[in-house]
Amino acid sequence: MTRYSRSGTDGPAGESDGTDPALEDALGALADERRRDLLRSLLERDGEGPVGVGELAEEIADESDAEDVRRSLRHAHLPRLDGAGIVAYDAREGEVRLAGDQPAVEDFLEAAEGSRN
Repeated sequence: MTRYSRSGTDGPAGESDGTDPALEDALGALADERRRDLLRSLLERDGEGPVGVGELAEEIADESDAEDVRRSLRHAHLPRLDGAGIVAYDAREGEVRLAGDQPAVEDFLEAAEGSRN
């Protein structure tokens, strides 16, 4: 019987497929359009400091309800981006800021836009 790791990045138990788990986490976190919208908003602020989750939700809500967007940011999107090391999310204060390699995030967002056209 073949056993697979829980991470999905390894093949049969003990055999690595050569992928970097941190890279896989980051790419998975950046795959969602709402998360990319959130990151664009943070990048536009260019290091102005932490931003309130409610303020971000209103910026990226489009025609959606800002309260629903805020809820999804707090419970799904921000924890995922924080776990990947892309943002620093303080759930207690309800604030978020960019973390990690900002130029790499900008490059990924640019590449994602190019693939949509």
